[in-house]
Amino acid sequence: MIRKLVIFCFILATISNISFTQTAKFRLGVQYNPELYRYSSTQFNSTTFDYETNFETNLNTAFTVIGGISITDRIWINLGVSYIKRTFSTLEGFNHCLHLEPGQNCPAIYIMSSQQDYHLLEYPFGLSIYLRKNEKKLRPKVIANIIGKQLINIHCHFHLSETHIEKSNQFYGIASNVGVGFDYVLNDKIAFGLSCLYRFYDLRRELPILYGDNDTYFNDNKGILNSTFGIITNIN
Repeated sequence: MIRKLVIFCFILATISNISFTQTAKFRLGVQYNPELYRYSSTQFNSTTFDYETNFETNLNTAFTVIGGISITDRIWINLGVSYIKRTFSTLEGFNHCLHLEPGQNCPAIYIMSSQQDYHLLEYPFGLSIYLRKNEKKLRPKVIANIIGKQLINIHCHFHLSETHIEKSNQFYGIASNVGVGFDYVLNDKIAFGLSCLYRFYDLRRELPILYGDNDTYFNDNKGILNSTFGIITNIN
């Protein structure tokens, strides 16, 4: 946990967001988004012969293509799409029969998966509000987003095997985050910046590897902290 926090703080301290100054009406960019994801992990304790649940934290990364529309010289509306692989190292029930092809035999109905890799598309939509005008060198900003999530597929890891499950059209949930950042303007073409956001609401579908295409959701808001940096181009 401490090692992951050190790595993440190092990323926050050293990476930057390269962008053009906010003088155009439209912009298009690419971002890299490391995140710390906190979740509940259940493991079997071989000493007590019982299951224990503790909080774990993973360092995941996302890649985002984002566009923006200028409302004023300080307010931008942003819309993008992100790809992320989010890993859960926890024991989860797996309904083997639910994911077989038609006609295949089902030797086991319920088994345990030790790790699940969720491959997701996320669609952030929100606002960036700059607190200083264009001519200032340092432009702090406040950011708020609503995020739709789509599940592409899941890799389930077992003791001796791995299972790949396609869920390319499944709605996975919604989320919201807020954060702060800044752009440091070098000249009329290039600025460096950094932002850090906290996901305070994260509604996601409950255990699709066990329940399939269910309509049960829960708020998994145990804490997601992520930063952003990338390249943004203004379009006049």
